[in-house]
Amino acid sequence: MKKVLITCGADPEEITGYHQLFKIAEPTFQAYAEKWGFEYRSIWFDDIHAERWPGIISGREPRWKHNSERTAPYYLKIPAVAEMLEEYDLVFYMDSDCCILDDRRNIEDALPEGKELGFNDLGYGPFASVSLTRRSDLTKKFWRGVWDCDAWRTCKWYDNAGVQSLLGYTTDTEPMVKICDTEYTPVFQKIGEEWIAEGKDNPGVPEAGRVIFHLSYGQTAYWKIENMSRALASYGKPFTPVPHGPALPAPAGYVAGDTLPIQLSHGRTHL
Repeated sequence: MKKVLITCGADPEEITGYHQLFKIAEPTFQAYAEKWGFEYRSIWFDDIHAERWPGIISGREPRWKHNSERTAPYYLKIPAVAEMLEEYDLVFYMDSDCCILDDRRNIEDALPEGKELGFNDLGYGPFASVSLTRRSDLTKKFWRGVWDCDAWRTCKWYDNAGVQSLLGYTTDTEPMVKICDTEYTPVFQKIGEEWIAEGKDNPGVPEAGRVIFHLSYGQTAYWKIENMSRALASYGKPFTPVPHGPALPAPAGYVAGDTLPIQLSHGRTHL
C-alpha cells in the first residue's frame, strides 16, 4: 500500500511568519512519515494541475496575488489531497500550523476498517485541518465535490465548507450542527481529541498523550511559533528556535495593505 503524509508548504518570501512556523513543523512531519512508512510531500501551487481547479490560481505567472475567493493558500489543501488520491492508497494531510508531538501511535489506527474519510473533529464539527483519506471511487468523488461545492461563498469556516456540507453539517453556525446523513456518512470517522491536542486551557501546554498538536486559533503566526515551540519542548522534541518578528523583508513592490504576492516557481519549500 502506498501512503503519503502531505502538508501545504509556505512561501519563503511571505512576511507574516508562516514560513518560519512551517520550518518548525516540517521536521516532525518528516520524522513521523519515515517511522510509519509514509512518503512525505509538501505541496505548493505549482505542484498541482491548476487548470483542473477553477479559481485556485489566476494564470501561470511567476507571481500572482490571491484574492478574497479561493486563491488564498489555505484552499490549496483540497486539490492537494484530491490529486494525491490518484497516486496513493492513503493520504494523511495536516495544516502547517500542526506538528507531531508523539510518534508512538500510527494515525492509521484512527480510521477503522470500513471507514474511508477521517476529519479533525474536537466537538465543533469536521474540519479539513487534519484528514485521512483512503482511496476509492467514493472518496475521489468526495474531494472533487468539496471543491465544486458553493458553500464556501457564505461559510463561516471558509475552506472547510465543502467538507461540512457534503457530510451533512451546517456551514454558518458555531459549533456546526449535523442536519442530515449523506452518501458519505457511512465512511466518515471523526479524528477526535484522543489523537489531536489544541491546548485549549494553556495553548503552549497540549493535553497529554496526543499525536498531533494543532494551533487552530485565529492568532498571528508568531503567537503560533511561540506556542508550537513550547509544546514541542514540553514533549522533549527538538526544534529550531525562530526569532520573533518578520525575518524576511517584504517582496519588491509590496505596499502595506496589499495582498501579499505568492511565489510560484522559485525558492519553494516543497520537496
